[in-house]
Amino acid sequence: MRVGVLGAGVIGLCTSLLLLRRGHQVTVYAAGRPPHVTSSLAGAIWLPLLTSDPGRQPDGYEARLAAWAGASWRTLSDLAGVGWGVRRLVNHELFGEEQAPPAYLRELMTDLVATDDRLLPAGYRHRWTFTTLIAEMPDYLARLLAAVEAGGAALVEVRLGSLDEVLGLPEPVLFNCTGLGSARLFGDETMLGVKGQVLLHEPVALDFAMGAHEFGFLPRADALLLGSLFLADYDTEEPTEASSDLIWRTIAGWVRREAGAIGLPPGLLERGRVREVRTGLRPFRPGGVRIEVEDFGRRRVIHDYGHGGSGFTLSWGCAEEAVRLLDGL
Repeated sequence: MRVGVLGAGVIGLCTSLLLLRRGHQVTVYAAGRPPHVTSSLAGAIWLPLLTSDPGRQPDGYEARLAAWAGASWRTLSDLAGVGWGVRRLVNHELFGEEQAPPAYLRELMTDLVATDDRLLPAGYRHRWTFTTLIAEMPDYLARLLAAVEAGGAALVEVRLGSLDEVLGLPEPVLFNCTGLGSARLFGDETMLGVKGQVLLHEPVALDFAMGAHEFGFLPRADALLLGSLFLADYDTEEPTEASSDLIWRTIAGWVRREAGAIGLPPGLLERGRVREVRTGLRPFRPGGVRIEVEDFGRRRVIHDYGHGGSGFTLSWGCAEEAVRLLDGL
């Protein structure tokens, strides 16, 4: 079947690759290609974050979330260590009080430990520790793009400005993987750009990551990422010094208190070694990820957008469900 995919971020590329593997003819329409996509800015650690507003989820959403997360975990686990830029890493999530992990996380992460810990940085007393997956996003997206192009997909660089332009495309079925663009193109007024900001510190030798709500650090080959904030209200999409200061003060306070404690080694971070600051907008949808078919006369659109801070985490599972919807048309 001839299908079009709107968007060349991590969601669009995963969807395109699965369609190609099923024998479909795929054309990808996007305003840019990696690395010039929002996904390139992601820290890309596997952990469901900012996927919905719990008070606005539809019935059954948690079960779907668990299925998407599990399917993505299995695919990404197969890609770890085989040249895709995906690798395993120990992560510590910190909490101010006891927090029970969802059952599906315990099933997937068999080494997950949830425990109180008196040696955590000040302000925290409970942690989850587990081995997860991270991606060096520049390498990962480049590999995804190469696989899509090698599979025979055409990539058309075009900035679609309206639903009429979308419906003027020649393919009878389109996959909408435009993220925030879904507000402009399909009228989803619930879409919200949640701003994040990251500081790129010079690389350091660390064999673990750490997070606490909207803050965290992630060691990558190109930099130590410090970030990242969940800002729904902001005056500018550009980096701000106030956000940089907040990120720095918070994470610089995560120095381990004594030998054997969880935290950063003393003296590891130096503000003068921050070489770049970046921002990006997460495509957050309070009602959660939208995966469903919408009819426009002779044209049908399969939506797959609204992943919030979990595009990398949910990408393969959501793509699998979206592609299965094509079978029912």
